[in-house]
Amino acid sequence: MFKGNVRFAWINDTYLKDATIDKLVNYLKDTTLFWDWLNAFYALWIKDEGLEKVVDSVFIPNQNNNFVKFDKVNSDNNIDDELKQILTLLGGNIKGQLLHQGINSFEMYFKEHPNKIKTNEICSDQIESKVSEILGKETVDRVERDESTQRVFNRLTNWFLTNPEKSKEWFENIYPKRMMLSSPEENLRRYKIAEKIEENNIKYEELDEIINNRDKIMDIINNSELSKEEIVNELKHIVTSSEEMRIYVKKLQHRSTKNIFKYLKSLDHDYTLPETLEEWMYEKYSETVFPVKYKGNDFRIVIRPSDYQKIIFYYDEELEALDDVNYQLWTDDGEVQRMVTLGDLLKTTGISKIPLTKL
Repeated sequence: MFKGNVRFAWINDTYLKDATIDKLVNYLKDTTLFWDWLNAFYALWIKDEGLEKVVDSVFIPNQNNNFVKFDKVNSDNNIDDELKQILTLLGGNIKGQLLHQGINSFEMYFKEHPNKIKTNEICSDQIESKVSEILGKETVDRVERDESTQRVFNRLTNWFLTNPEKSKEWFENIYPKRMMLSSPEENLRRYKIAEKIEENNIKYEELDEIINNRDKIMDIINNSELSKEEIVNELKHIVTSSEEMRIYVKKLQHRSTKNIFKYLKSLDHDYTLPETLEEWMYEKYSETVFPVKYKGNDFRIVIRPSDYQKIIFYYDEELEALDDVNYQLWTDDGEVQRMVTLGDLLKTTGISKIPLTKL
């Protein structure tokens, strides 16, 4: 990047002043080392001329990715990112006032100047000030709340819901009157949602999964390449993919693993396994793929429950194992343990012709 000996101050004034991170990255050939290079530059300059002299003139990146004078930024003491987003939407320039988190060369300075460290409490105070100002105008001047403000208030009340203890501590003034942040229509909408959740005995932790399933269902329905039967089968798979179903399937898998381990141990003249099931579980390649020696050779065994007279493959590791030469597929329905061969699959599926063009 540079030829010959150049002064740190010259690099600072020529390349860092009024720069952006994207602009500076373009100067470097290896962008993956950008932050290492920048921190090394600052560290060498500090070592050469001293910390106090460097901070008088150095340009450093803020969290808006712009380079500014050092006195314009403060250290970010792990401020909650959502609170930073909310304050920004309320008109605060907090990201412009915070040192980029990729910079670590000035930690000693901030230890010696704790007043230059911004915290969650300081961010919350600024949010409270902005919100109180808006609520005051609505009450005194009868200013009508617009949609963009309501959306920001919604994000703040959502944060209150997921962080109740921190909300009480950091928002002493507006948390007790948080209902004022929601319009009557918004409160009614949330009450209706809450009632539906309670009526259907849905746990809060399950909401993300339900939302994700909704998106999957819409993708399936809108897939014009699927036949009616394929759509039904796909929907059945999503409907049964609840947390309870996962727990149930996990129990089946553990049962089948235990039963097949016991069965293979009884065939000790052909199969060599660890002494205990716990040891075998520790050596497993994945949840359903296990190592074993069969007639002295290393094999991978795929274990699948066969309840309801069918096998369902879920994991890539299963297909990778079955793509090998030394593999066996074993099933268990709780009573009978058996190995499934390629011939079994061809007979049960009715396949008599296998195209090789895509292999």
